[in-house]
Amino acid sequence: MEVTVEQLHEWAARQAGGDDKAAAELLAEITLEPTKREWNYWCDPPEVGVFAATGIDGAHFGQFVAEDGTWPVVLIAPECAENCWTIVGQSLDEFLCLGCQVGYGVLVELATQPAETVRRIEEPEATTPRQQEILESLRQEFSLAPWEDVGRRLFELQELYLDELILPD
Repeated sequence: MEVTVEQLHEWAARQAGGDDKAAAELLAEITLEPTKREWNYWCDPPEVGVFAATGIDGAHFGQFVAEDGTWPVVLIAPECAENCWTIVGQSLDEFLCLGCQVGYGVLVELATQPAETVRRIEEPEATTPRQQEILESLRQEFSLAPWEDVGRRLFELQELYLDELILPD
């Protein structure tokens, strides 16, 4: 079963006892701040539906429909003029697996320090106890497992989907 953004938000609401504000704060703890606002950065592809902000330099995550019918997740990092688009999952499930041990803020660094960031994902450093609690609950709820070979898979995803983005002029 593929995880949807709605299911992610429902999980957060259950964790927060039905309090929408507390659910948003819970997701923000792992750097997946829910967002419904329009994103109009110079680098936002028009076909991408943004589902989460990071709170880090305008970086945000969105999905688009690929030619093969999948819904890849793209990291958009407006502060990175050279490399502001990184495909970070073929689906929301795969994306959630990528950050399921370190949180999702670390992924922003893929745009500027890819090799170091891959190392940090594969050899997770300590996060706060609260973040670990949230990430553990997320892993259990959606049966998430960390990626085996992060660098290889990220390369494959760029090859598969990056050219499908309609990039702004």
